[in-house]
Amino acid sequence: GTVYLSMSRYAEAEALKLVAMRAAEEVNARHVLVSELGDLSVIYIGLGRMEQAHEYADRMVRLAAELGNDAELSRGRGNRGYILLALDHHEKALADIEFSLDHYRQQGRLEGTLVTTIDQVMYLRSMGQEEAAEQLAQENYAAALKLDYPKLHIVTARCLALFLPPERQEALLRHTLALARRHGRLMDEAGCLFSLASITDDAEASAACFRQAQELLALMGCPQWLEGRSIDDPPLLPMMI
Repeated sequence: GTVYLSMSRYAEAEALKLVAMRAAEEVNARHVLVSELGDLSVIYIGLGRMEQAHEYADRMVRLAAELGNDAELSRGRGNRGYILLALDHHEKALADIEFSLDHYRQQGRLEGTLVTTIDQVMYLRSMGQEEAAEQLAQENYAAALKLDYPKLHIVTARCLALFLPPERQEALLRHTLALARRHGRLMDEAGCLFSLASITDDAEASAACFRQAQELLALMGCPQWLEGRSIDDPPLLPMMI
């Protein structure tokens, strides 16, 4: 299940992780269970099923708090913050995002800090604070580039691209698309393709990008992201590692 999750093959990961979760519940292996709940919340984010994602993230947060597991609590509240944003519960989302950011910074965990900062950027954007969001996205991308971690380069670049003018946006997305393909990042590859489809002037090239992204969603088992969407209004896929 963990391998399938790392490959963004969410439907296959779901089936195995549910088995693992139930096994942990049966033997009361709570330290294992908290991790499985976290993975399932990520899987349901990937599948675009936010209500289920919230259910598992909420269980994870409560269990991590009971166990005194600060690492999993930071992860769980960060995931829940993203989910709450997607569900339009902005103030609750901000509380989780800020909690997670504070803990990651205290723990010196740069990876978690950068990824959760993306959620903070998206919160600011959702509240109409475009200038502050763009500035934070720029700073976050610059910080990621200092680390030898391509996954962070990819997700922070996708976030920054949301704020750039079309020419710079296309250049960054094409660079990020190549990086995502090189590292097998299917969700990020699809995200770049959807964004390119919406900004590319050439109708044929735009349609090709959209079609390739559709095919990737089918491969990952998450075609739900396409519901009510089009080339002109593509889905904004998760930026997570």
